[in-house]
Amino acid sequence: MEEQSMTLPITRGLLRQGIDPGLPLEAMLRIVEAVQELLALPDNDFMWTSWRDAEQALAEVVPELARLRAGQLPERSALVRWFAPTCYLQEVSISSGWSDAYIQLAAWFDELEPRLWPAA
Repeated sequence: MEEQSMTLPITRGLLRQGIDPGLPLEAMLRIVEAVQELLALPDNDFMWTSWRDAEQALAEVVPELARLRAGQLPERSALVRWFAPTCYLQEVSISSGWSDAYIQLAAWFDELEPRLWPAA
């Protein structure tokens, strides 16, 4: 991600500043914005996923991002699949060179999940 960091203002800012767990919906919005930015990188490798390309991957992200931007909590299952071990997002991150960023985003997701979906 080092070479691409100049083209990733959202992700780079989030990784530098971190999240505020006291504002879990806002923090999740920032995480999903970073996911969108990372999936849109031009040289991503989607070979080990069922996503054909960035367009198909982003088609899953955009509706959840819109919900978060509207202040609505997406269904837990809609987001948890992006951060499960060996999920497609992790596979893309590994094969595309941004696995360190993915690991941090996943750790934050794990921290926020019980705050946003307490009964889960």
